[in-house]
Amino acid sequence: MSRGLDAIKAFEGLRLDAYPDPATGGEPWTIGWGHTGGIKQGDRITLEEAETYLMGDVEECHDAILGCVKVPLTDGQLWALTSFAFNLGIQALKDSTLISFLNQGNYLAAADQFPRWIFANGKPMTGLISRRAAERAMFMEGVPEGVHAPVSHPGTEAVTPPGHETPVETRAPVVKENTMLPLIPIFAALLPTLLDSIPKLKALFPGGEVSDRNVKVAEIAFKVAQEALGATNAQQVVQMVQDNPAAAQTVKKAVEDNWWTLSEAGGGGIEGARAKDAAFVASGSRVWDSPSFWAMAALVPLIYWIFGGVLGLYGNMKLDPAVTASIITGAVTLVLGSVVGYYFGSTTTKNKPQP
Repeated sequence: MSRGLDAIKAFEGLRLDAYPDPATGGEPWTIGWGHTGGIKQGDRITLEEAETYLMGDVEECHDAILGCVKVPLTDGQLWALTSFAFNLGIQALKDSTLISFLNQGNYLAAADQFPRWIFANGKPMTGLISRRAAERAMFMEGVPEGVHAPVSHPGTEAVTPPGHETPVETRAPVVKENTMLPLIPIFAALLPTLLDSIPKLKALFPGGEVSDRNVKVAEIAFKVAQEALGATNAQQVVQMVQDNPAAAQTVKKAVEDNWWTLSEAGGGGIEGARAKDAAFVASGSRVWDSPSFWAMAALVPLIYWIFGGVLGLYGNMKLDPAVTASIITGAVTLVLGSVVGYYFGSTTTKNKPQP
């Protein structure tokens, strides 16, 4: 459940002070992770209260979904529908063509309904376009395009959500949580707009895509942007960046100010290299099987060349060749010894499997 809950949190964003609806400038007032019931201007809550509100809202959405859906759902589908209902309202979900297609067993047609719900005040919204795309990707996780029935998952069974006394299979069977349920579709849908506005970020996303390797940097990038803009959530970030050049410049500055953190999280820097080498060590491979070992080895001729050139500039010193070689060797040993000792010592000692 945690991955699905994290997805809702990423969509909604956290605010401990009540804030007005962006469309009306007033009601409904919202607080926590998108909670609106009974909230008024001036309200403030704690993080614990926000968690309580969230769990209550999620359970309400689950109850409604399981009450109106008559076909089996994967965990990803349940959470995609939960996000949909969380954003648009339970009644909108119940009355939707999406549910009609779903109850006919036409999962693909149901999935294709998500992109239709992108309008606010009659206009398509960039943030909603991205959110619906992410929800559709979550809905189709593990279900090949073109199928009508969900793919079976060996070893799964119906589960009993919180607050239910009878298993879900009496209404709409839901498989146990798929640990592969990703946050990636969320950021994959939101990322293109951010990359178009902040080209420097493209260096951290080869091909302009979010992968398992760089999903952490996507999370941090949106957090940095959200804090810089005072946005409620990642969805609002892309809307602001898309609509307001000044907002894009603000995010660009924030990204530059946090570049070290972003590059480290994206697998760059020494931490990223250590992680790759740790995989070699953890698999039982030798240290010299690591690409970084040979990258270090490749530096030896370069260092010899640099120090040899420096000494050549001072050729009048008439140093004995053996002394020159000793100086160069000592320099190489000092430089590589320090780097390799710190780098590989930390990698192999801290990351190898413990007996």
